[in-house]
Amino acid sequence: MRHHRLTPLAAAVLAAIIINPSPAAHAQSPATAAADAAASTRTQGTLGEIRVIADPVVDDVPEYRVQRERFLRRPGAETVVDTRAWDDMRLSNFEDAFALTPGVHAFARGESNGGLYSIRGSDIATEGPRNGRGIRAYQDGVPLGRTEAGLTNAILDLLAADYVEVYRGPNSLRFGALATGGAINLVSRTGRSFEGHGVRVTAGSFGHHQLQYQFGMAGARDDVYLSASRFTTNGYRGHDAAEASRITGNWGRDLGGGMSNRVYLHLGRTRDELSSTLPLATYRQNPRAPGQYAVEFDQDANFEYARIGNRLVQRLDGQRRVEYDAYLMWLRFDHLPTPFAGIVDRVWREHGLGIRYSGVHQWAGLFTELVGGLRYNGSRGDFFNWQHRNNGQDKGPKTLEADFDSRLIEAYGEAAVRLRDDLRGFVGLQVARGHRNYAEKPVAPVTACGPVIGTPPPACQALGNQRPQPGSAARPMQRRNDFDTVNPKLGLNWQWQPKWFAFASVARSFEAPTDADVSNAAGVGRTVRPQRAWTVEGGLRGGDEALSADVTLYHMRIKGEILSECRPGVPNCAQNVAFNADRTVHNGIEAGFGARLARGLVATGDAVRLDGVWNYADMRFDGDRTFGNNRLPVIPRHTLHLELTHKLPAGWHWGVNLHHVGSRTSTYDGSGGAAFVVPGYTLWGLRAGYAPRGANWRIALDARNLGNKAYVAQFTPLPTVGTRTSPDIRPGVGRGVYLSFNAGF
Repeated sequence: MRHHRLTPLAAAVLAAIIINPSPAAHAQSPATAAADAAASTRTQGTLGEIRVIADPVVDDVPEYRVQRERFLRRPGAETVVDTRAWDDMRLSNFEDAFALTPGVHAFARGESNGGLYSIRGSDIATEGPRNGRGIRAYQDGVPLGRTEAGLTNAILDLLAADYVEVYRGPNSLRFGALATGGAINLVSRTGRSFEGHGVRVTAGSFGHHQLQYQFGMAGARDDVYLSASRFTTNGYRGHDAAEASRITGNWGRDLGGGMSNRVYLHLGRTRDELSSTLPLATYRQNPRAPGQYAVEFDQDANFEYARIGNRLVQRLDGQRRVEYDAYLMWLRFDHLPTPFAGIVDRVWREHGLGIRYSGVHQWAGLFTELVGGLRYNGSRGDFFNWQHRNNGQDKGPKTLEADFDSRLIEAYGEAAVRLRDDLRGFVGLQVARGHRNYAEKPVAPVTACGPVIGTPPPACQALGNQRPQPGSAARPMQRRNDFDTVNPKLGLNWQWQPKWFAFASVARSFEAPTDADVSNAAGVGRTVRPQRAWTVEGGLRGGDEALSADVTLYHMRIKGEILSECRPGVPNCAQNVAFNADRTVHNGIEAGFGARLARGLVATGDAVRLDGVWNYADMRFDGDRTFGNNRLPVIPRHTLHLELTHKLPAGWHWGVNLHHVGSRTSTYDGSGGAAFVVPGYTLWGLRAGYAPRGANWRIALDARNLGNKAYVAQFTPLPTVGTRTSPDIRPGVGRGVYLSFNAGF
């Protein structure tokens, strides 16, 4: 694995202008809803007491309980997740974090944060740099990640989040997010939400070690929060080791006169070895094998990033405020995905400005909350590819040099009108204009090398390697993509019982191709268009400690969905390339639930709870010229996660959990028969822990895949079987046991 020093981000002073919504109003996480609902009893408050979309004016970061209560009154599928639910478990990736969040499909590649993360069928291409597209990431409402891309997993520091907001589908419009899948907003811990010192230590199977130190302090006018963490693992499979180091912090200050300011800092580096795929037909013989090429060519993916942001809040009065935001970010990606692709280097420099207004007004006798804003984001990318020397250890001749430029201007607004005490109407609109420009530069001709029999060509011999090598393009390619979009939204929220809410909405969404979509398609002479969708959804949520639910039914019609296929002429689907489908339909049910099954079983005050999530997905082509009405691959029809927990008043708890994933197809045209259907699986786990009453420490055990079942975590979809006899897959992690310790002082 190649090592690089973290290049420092040169300075940044930001005062800014962004109308980026700080967490506003939505549903609740099924894993924590029941426990918190009893404590949140303000369901009959007036609009002035329970802000539906506007953020609180008393602080720049709202509390979790306040935010969860607002989310109940939102018109769409939106969930707030309490990170306290993660205290007694291993927390390495999204699959760990969002197992009890409706609508999120997470299939981790291993113990690190790599993997397929999808909402409502976004990014069913599970390989290559497109992973995570269709979901936008935010930190306190400010973009966190690249403007032109989807979710950049390496940047997200889950350990430093106070809670997380998940916006599914077009409900991310209130962030101005151009994404079909939705958005994830990490709300920061501050010196006011976390005071003192904290330590979290986790150790377990496969060399898993995770350490976090955090510190928070608050005074009359200032508060400071800092988190430093380190993660390492040897990995379940051969050549699957990973490590990550992160520093996340913020400093808030009350400037007086209704003004406050908060500065954010993010620094980090991740290094991941990449095991190769294995054939589905034979992987059970040795699921821990590293796969072809992985060790020989030292396949890896390494990120380094630095980000600084600023938010200035101006409180006009007790009901209105304006936020000004700005950020700068530097990101480097060093990658040897396969020997066919060679060594890939990407450097992005990004900046953004925004302004946002939120306030409560009374028009025509109706209380109305308004949120509106304007945001600009710009990104510049430098792209380089090289052949590899010494089996991936060093760079050979350059095969690609290109510039990528991306700009995006978004204006958006949303109004929540209290039509009756129990009924609110919502209307929203997003207008955006964007630009993508990809331009390759001339490079010296470089001959591609492949697996050969006999003496390799002289150019390949000079590399000291007669195995696969990429070559340069015959001529430089250029692609320019300008787009604009107008996306409306209408919704209702009805409080039909004191603790229960029904909602419905219809909205349009839009998603532009990413830098990888544009560049990879240019390599085969293809242009990728933006995708557009209409979504209708409805559901109910609410409840209390005895019974809670968060259920959404949705129907989405997409025109030009951006999918990916194996690049022609590259063996083993080692490279992907994007293409537009004609029309597709995504239907689904996202159901989270929690129930108290019993009390006082073995002691006064003990309780037995069942919490779970069931996702149903029916996603298919709609009269496609090539694929007809076939079912889309990768996302299973059914996923189910259940957790049965028994808590004792002395602080002990234990429980079992079940995770089921249904079978998945692997070809767009349905060819291949049973050999190309990836089998479903069911995993069992056990958790136990002790958190003494009144103490500031806790200890927990998290045992996973107790049956040591071999199963498929990820695979690459294929347009058709062709000459293949089996799809290529990535096995999931076997039996593992993890012990964690948390303490505050």
